[in-house]
Amino acid sequence: MGVQIAECMAEHGYQVILKTRNLARKDAILAKMNKHLFKRGPESASEILSRIDICSAATDLKGCDLIVESVVEDYEAKSATFQELRDVIGEDTLVATNTSALSVTRLSESFKGLMGLHFFNPIHRMKLVEIVTTTSSSQSSIEMLKKLVVSLDKTPIVVIDSPGFLVNKLLLPQINNAIKMNEAGVATKEEIDQAVKLGLNHSMGPFELADFIGLDVCYFILNEMYEVSDDPNYRPASQLKSLVDKGHLGFKTGRGFYEYPRA
Repeated sequence: MGVQIAECMAEHGYQVILKTRNLARKDAILAKMNKHLFKRGPESASEILSRIDICSAATDLKGCDLIVESVVEDYEAKSATFQELRDVIGEDTLVATNTSALSVTRLSESFKGLMGLHFFNPIHRMKLVEIVTTTSSSQSSIEMLKKLVVSLDKTPIVVIDSPGFLVNKLLLPQINNAIKMNEAGVATKEEIDQAVKLGLNHSMGPFELADFIGLDVCYFILNEMYEVSDDPNYRPASQLKSLVDKGHLGFKTGRGFYEYPRA
């Protein structure tokens, strides 16, 4: 997601510094971005990539107006990142986290003024961005992020920090309940997907969408929501846990609820 965010920012005219933990990945990161951008023309790709610098030191982020953290979904890993940032950036730098499930309020204990800036995957296709606020969020910071999101040709919604924020709080229970219905023998996964597409007018059924999101991501978000709220509606379905334990994570691994051809 960090690579996608950097690409999106640069595509819309921003100078971007992309920090990676391993500078040896620089060529691979650039190749990945170039492959996607080249489809729009080699000149466009070259111009966009010229606005991206890749570094591995937190000190290289000095002077940035905004830093979007997108490390692994883990409180300790994110807290360590914020500790690094505290030592190098100025008071006027706004820091946001791209977490999809972790409590921004809890994370803000490691970094005062932290806000959530939740992009959806894949960023180039998904128009929505959730701006997640806490009780310490300033109106000026909220307005800055709203203007940024609009400048990226996306739509911002401002939500108060709570488990799953808004979209995931609506979506993941639906996916989870669909799996439980399948486990109970109510209908096959194909029938449930068809029912949601034709009966609710969704473009994808819950099993198809779960595979696309990544079953590990779905499991993580549900588990985080369940641990925070103790709401049994969020407890991950056993079939979802079983597939994740087996490494069948959906489209990205070639197998989840469905199987996908691998190149």
